[in-house]
Amino acid sequence: MCGIVGYISRKEYKEDVLVQMRDMLKHRGPDDCGLYMDWLCDHQVALAHRRLSIRDLSKNGAQPMLSDDKSVVVIYNGEIYNSDQIKEELIKKNHIFKSTCDTEVLLEAYLEWGINSVKKFNGMFAYAILDKREGTLYLVRDRMGEKPLYYSITEQGIVFGSEIVALEKYPQYNKQIDKEALAAYLWQMYIPAPKTIYMHTCKLEPGYILKYDIRSETLIKEQYWAIDTFYMDYSQEIEANYIDLIENMLKDSIKARMVSDVPLGVFLSGGIDSTLITALSTKVTNQKIKTFSIGFNEQDYNEAIFAKRISEHLGTEHNELYCSAEEAKKYVLDLPKVYSEPMADNSQLAMLLLSKFTREKVTVALSGDGGDELFYGYPSYKNVYRNKRLQYVGELLRPMAAILSLLVPYNDATWKVNKITACTNENGWFEQDLYASAYIRESLFADKIQTYYYIDNQLQSKGNLDEKILNLGIKYYPY
Repeated sequence: MCGIVGYISRKEYKEDVLVQMRDMLKHRGPDDCGLYMDWLCDHQVALAHRRLSIRDLSKNGAQPMLSDDKSVVVIYNGEIYNSDQIKEELIKKNHIFKSTCDTEVLLEAYLEWGINSVKKFNGMFAYAILDKREGTLYLVRDRMGEKPLYYSITEQGIVFGSEIVALEKYPQYNKQIDKEALAAYLWQMYIPAPKTIYMHTCKLEPGYILKYDIRSETLIKEQYWAIDTFYMDYSQEIEANYIDLIENMLKDSIKARMVSDVPLGVFLSGGIDSTLITALSTKVTNQKIKTFSIGFNEQDYNEAIFAKRISEHLGTEHNELYCSAEEAKKYVLDLPKVYSEPMADNSQLAMLLLSKFTREKVTVALSGDGGDELFYGYPSYKNVYRNKRLQYVGELLRPMAAILSLLVPYNDATWKVNKITACTNENGWFEQDLYASAYIRESLFADKIQTYYYIDNQLQSKGNLDEKILNLGIKYYPY
């Protein structure tokens, strides 16, 4: 991964400010760094980059990268998996390339097709494009939100970056806690986009472009891709073809992600998702696959045994690290440095340990993340169908819930009753979250804040219950 950061300001800052912001991201990009500073429309513009070299390890891939006439500047974090195909198309249009990195493909694609060039990209990315001809800054995030991108509107302009820790070094940055976001976190265990833990900072949502006009200091957000539309394109497929279709898509996806000029491996837990990724990886390459697992001495939490069996069956070069609870505790204080804001995923410590271990031998690793969202792997999805069986009980209790809501504030009793009564309609799964959210809000906060909930809009979305749950899982968790 790489790190990007920048700002636009009516007030001038010394280069040291940008360097400090950039180097807060050194862990994201230890191989190289660069910066760009200029004045445009009476504003100071500053862009910086920390590089993790994956394709074209030479200086030809250094960033910020400028167009030949220096009118367009790009900083970019991620990978565009179909960059070779796009490059061939651009060469036919007389574009000349100096490198083999996908950053240059992104830049030349913008010069040819404008900001809508993002619709051609198959990849994971977050990037900023400064177009001096237009006096415009564009911030762009990939379709599924794999790469992070934060921004904050300040009194003097805008500041943005891959992580909040970089933004915090900006002199005009406001760190006021957002109580609405905090309430959402305490119930959902993460903060859904566009909210962040800070009131004046936002996540750019997956599949969105932010256009910032430097002269007027105004911004416009536009959605360039939506899962709803993509899902409908495949919903008409014959069901008998699903297995072959999914297998071919997975093979193509894995093959594209294995293009690298640095060593590559696979996270293997022994579960269905990581096993499938590992198995298909062995089919799409002749190289011996390196797999990595973490194990714990406490057998109730140890999946390394299963991972080792899978590795032996598939013939991978397996690496495993066993860690005791005491050893794991040493890394707890590192978690706030890794995550830009509160997130209560119980796997984050194990993932941190696994990543540190894996990085000793490879630079890039594939994982099975996303499988639960795509194939209904979470227990909460199964609860939807359990709730349907409670429908008649809910109908009987609904009058009592209405009376309780008038007589008493939210408490454990009314919460549980409301959860059951929510099962009387197909939106019940979402409404349960709303009831619980209100309970937590009233229990913890004296002032009556209006808590932000992404599920409010989800209740109004089109489609059957399955489609709503799929949209919710893919669109909002935990990006």
